[in-house]
Amino acid sequence: MKQKNNLTTYNGFQELLDIENYLGNYNDYIVNLFLNNFTSIKSDSNIIDFGSGIGTLSYILKTKTNLSPICIEIDCQNKKVLSDRGFKYFNNLKQIKKKADFLFSSNVLEHIENDELVLSEIFSILKKGGYLFLYLPAHDHLWTGLDDKVGHYRRYNKKQLLKKITNCGFVIEKCHYADSIGYFLALLTKFMLPEPNKSIQPIILKIYNYIFLPFSKIFDSLGFKHIIGKNIVVLAKKI
Repeated sequence: MKQKNNLTTYNGFQELLDIENYLGNYNDYIVNLFLNNFTSIKSDSNIIDFGSGIGTLSYILKTKTNLSPICIEIDCQNKKVLSDRGFKYFNNLKQIKKKADFLFSSNVLEHIENDELVLSEIFSILKKGGYLFLYLPAHDHLWTGLDDKVGHYRRYNKKQLLKKITNCGFVIEKCHYADSIGYFLALLTKFMLPEPNKSIQPIILKIYNYIFLPFSKIFDSLGFKHIIGKNIVVLAKKI
């Protein structure tokens, strides 16, 4: 769902369940993209998962590092799942009193109308020397009915995204695409799912998760991530 300032619900609960149930390797891939930049995360590091949903990525991160991120989530149904999983959560960043060392967010900012305001709030909550990690959908020309269905305001291009981030005071340390094979699959999806009421079937998610994603990771490692990809990865620092 598109997020306004006063929104307190999200209608994509089933999509979150599908992502967790059928895209395990993909979720692990996103968490590893974050962790690979921070091999020396300390045991007392304060980490925020912004737009955590049902805590899929936070759970993986906790399993890998034994650190429990603070979750930011607005939806009551999602927050119940977070509570059942033992995660501390808040409705917004302003409710957090302790400055953070790291904040990661995956496929969230595109749902928020005023993403620049949120980026400014993220800058404020981070410690000096703190890091922001973003994983976002790329390329307007990949827009499909699925983007409409899940409530996207935008897909991002590098130039516009980096301008928004640096305008908030961040220094960019890394920016590249991710999921190079996924880019071409997204183009195919554009023709297969032109209507907003259509969904991707679980079997398709499984095929992507177990067959196409491994090849995508190989091509990314060969340098294709600097040319093309379904998503954009950004690492930025508060100086």
